[in-house]
Amino acid sequence: MLLFLTSCKKEKICNCGVITWDYGNTTAIYPYQTIVVKNDCSGNERHFDIIPTSVYEIINVGEKYCVINIYNW
Repeated sequence: MLLFLTSCKKEKICNCGVITWDYGNTTAIYPYQTIVVKNDCSGNERHFDIIPTSVYEIINVGEKYCVINIYNW
């Protein structure tokens, strides 16, 4: 039984990374910003479309960004 408990591997939640690229589309009816985030754990990059809640909520390259509903990529 002890061997079974020690052999279980816990999944590490890795939902944060650094923004490597961004593109804002302010001419659309609903302005959005597309960003590319490089995952801190895997090194994989993924695109995300962000809809800012205000003009002042702008995300910049080099900033840390965490995704709420995706745990690994």
